[in-house]
Amino acid sequence: MDLLKEARHARYSSTCEADECVMAAPDESIVSIGDALRRRREALGKSFERLSVRLRIPAKYLKVLEAEQFDLLPGNGYAKGFLRTYSDYLGADTERLLQLYEERPPQTEALVERRSRKTELPLNIVRWAAIVLALLVLWFVYAHVTG
Repeated sequence: MDLLKEARHARYSSTCEADECVMAAPDESIVSIGDALRRRREALGKSFERLSVRLRIPAKYLKVLEAEQFDLLPGNGYAKGFLRTYSDYLGADTERLLQLYEERPPQTEALVERRSRKTELPLNIVRWAAIVLALLVLWFVYAHVTG
């Protein structure tokens, strides 16, 4: 497993400065994905903007990972990929963080709510279009009857 982690870490060696990519010993006390990522990022003194450029992950998604608001990510595959890339770069215990991600309770309510909001917009537009059309028909009929 160490070889796999070193291979992943090697992806960044060409873009890392000498002091940037520090491999950390596995932290057995990890209880929160966001805390582990934040602590490593702060220990390395990195900003979201700088990390975003290096990792090619939008800063808003790095912030979402640290806030553990995974339902705001584009999907489960993206969440795992972003988490793996971010954790590897910071030198955190990637396998443990991915395990915690898999063990978290599903966030289906937020996903269903987000999807339902997407479908509400077209329905509202259709309703308003129907109301405007009905008013135009009534006006047209009224204008011909009285005119």
